[in-house]
Amino acid sequence: MDRAKLDALMDAEGLDALLASSPENIYYTSRFPVPLTAGNRGLSLLLRTSEAVAVLLPKGRAPILLCTVGLAGLADVHSPGMETRHSGTGMHIEWPEGTERVVNAPTPAENLSATLKELGLDRGRLGIEMAPISAVTLGHLQAKLPNLSFADARPAFFKPRQVKTRAEIDRMRHANRVNTAAIRAALDVIRDDAIEQDVLEAFKSKIREMGCDWESAALGAGPQSGESYNIAGDYVLNPGDAVRFDVTAVHEFYFSDLSRCATVGDPPAEVRRLYDALFEAQQAMMAAVRPGVPASELFRIGVEKVKAAGYGSYARGNMGHGLGLGHYEEPFITPDNDTPLETGMTLAIEAPYYVVGKYGLNVENNVLVTEAGCEVLDDDLTLDLFHCG
Repeated sequence: MDRAKLDALMDAEGLDALLASSPENIYYTSRFPVPLTAGNRGLSLLLRTSEAVAVLLPKGRAPILLCTVGLAGLADVHSPGMETRHSGTGMHIEWPEGTERVVNAPTPAENLSATLKELGLDRGRLGIEMAPISAVTLGHLQAKLPNLSFADARPAFFKPRQVKTRAEIDRMRHANRVNTAAIRAALDVIRDDAIEQDVLEAFKSKIREMGCDWESAALGAGPQSGESYNIAGDYVLNPGDAVRFDVTAVHEFYFSDLSRCATVGDPPAEVRRLYDALFEAQQAMMAAVRPGVPASELFRIGVEKVKAAGYGSYARGNMGHGLGLGHYEEPFITPDNDTPLETGMTLAIEAPYYVVGKYGLNVENNVLVTEAGCEVLDDDLTLDLFHCG
């Protein structure tokens, strides 16, 4: 955690404290291991009954872990020496009609309220992660802390997380090694008459074998590859089908996000031509990476390259994004994001193209921004259009 940057951002935003309540920011500020599953990601864990957890960061003071008694053992193991304040294991229920009931006080909200009052912050300005918090939860906090004002803290967390430490980069290197090994295992299964789901299971099996996890695993074959996010099913592969991987691997909470493409046998001429255009565009974006270049410049280069190759209608909302503790992080490679790249940022740089009902292709690397340009983190598996079966 870059505490100096967080304090500076609090000063700039006029905040007295920050409250981390999403899995990735809880881990970033405390090393407390909330599982980064699709079910937890993007959720506030502040008021979750027996597993409620959050981290309070008062400006100029050491962070405080707020968690239920049932999580005390985990806190001792993963956040040793960190001040921890416990709530009860009561249940917070949001009923369909919008009412709520809390049993077995003290609740997590009461724990937060008491801590803020003790620190003299109950009349200050608290930065919270607005996006994951429901209206009911926010109303609950406002009722407990009527003199406290709230502001969205997610930008304050995103900015310090953009530049990675050596330890974070090492975790991402390992995640990429696992991801490429799993893609390679899945490529070995691709052949005429293979079932789409079996290809995906080969990928997942290798991830598990290597002791890691995944958050999303989009794999599509034939017409399904033209869907931007396809869940593999019982489709039977045919000669000439394109197979598109857009998959993640997670090692110690840090992400790899890669795309690779293959065909069953030799590729049709139109698939080969499109893949070559996407490859050249993605490589041009990679070549432009260096400190100081705006993220929007990478977007412009990539889109213009694809259009110049004969695909004049090509349009995208983004051509990649940052990643780390989150699958999608700043800086996003979009036409209006002028955030300058910095040494130590990690990016997923991609050039996707989807022809709905026919095929979809994507070329994607994970890179580390360096003083000289960028270092590819997944260079043990090439960006070839693989011919399988």
